[in-house]
Amino acid sequence: MFMMIFKRVCLFMKHYWYIPLVVLLLLGAYIVFKSKVATLLGLIVSAQEDHREAIEKLDKVYGKRDAVKTKAADKHISDMEKIEKDKEMREKKVEEKISSREKELTDDIDKIAEELMKEFGD
Repeated sequence: MFMMIFKRVCLFMKHYWYIPLVVLLLLGAYIVFKSKVATLLGLIVSAQEDHREAIEKLDKVYGKRDAVKTKAADKHISDMEKIEKDKEMREKKVEEKISSREKELTDDIDKIAEELMKEFGD
C-alpha cells in the first residue's frame, strides 16, 4: 500500500514538479524575509490610512465648494426667473397699449371716413 502511494506521489512529482518547487520557494522566502514582509505590510497599511485621510479632507473642501456653487446657481436661477416675469409683465403692458392704440386709430379712421363721406358725398 505504501509503495502504491509512493509511486503515485513520484508520478505526480514527475509531471507537476514545479508546484512543490514553488511552494518550497515561497516558504523559504517567507522565513527569510518575515521581518521585511511585516515592515512592508505596515507601510502599506499606513499609506492606505494616509490616503483615506487625504480623501476625507478633499471631500470636505470640495463639498463646501460645491455647496457654494449650488447656492450661487440657485440664486442665479431665481434672479433669472424674476427677470423673466418682469419682462413678461412689461411685454403684456406694451401689448395692451398697442392694442388700445390700434383700437383708437381704427375708431379715428372710421370717423375720418364718415366725415369725408359727409363732406364730399359719394
